[in-house]
Amino acid sequence: MLCSITATDVAGAPEKRKLVYLTYIEHLDALEAKGSLVIAGLNTVADSNDQNLAGFTGGLIIVELTSMAAAQALGIGRPMYHRKRLC
Repeated sequence: MLCSITATDVAGAPEKRKLVYLTYIEHLDALEAKGSLVIAGLNTVADSNDQNLAGFTGGLIIVELTSMAAAQALGIGRPMYHRKRLC
């Protein structure tokens, strides 16, 4: 089944995102290697010219998994997850 995992930034997220960004990319690479990753990306700020990590409001991951429990475990286990919020 296809599952989407969304994230919405909280105050200070751009600075915190920089701390986990490489780990997050490794996480996505691992999902891709397992054949689970369909697509992933950041949600851009429509009126921002910032091409760095501060020009985003969160992100989306779409994965193919076998159960809802697997989706929930993946969402909680991802590097940018913290108390149901990004960073």
